Amino acid sequence: MRTLQEALTRVASGRSGIPLCGATAEDDRRGDIAFVPVSGLADSALALVWPRGKGTAELQDLAPVLTVCDR
Repeated sequence: MRTLQEALTRVASGRSGIPLCGATAEDDRRGDIAFVPVSGLADSALALVWPRGKGTAELQDLAPVLTVCDR
């Protein structure tokens, strides 16, 4: 599977199951898949990532902005 949509299609076919963060599950709701909340786990956290040594100036500028927006 190369994309989230491919993964969700595999889930819908009954060949797989995947954990998703709550926001992703909300954004990608489908009528053929049950999204069941899981309790008792630590809150998930997201990160901005890019290939090592290939961060652009724009990405470097974006990282602190995202940190501020999260607070």
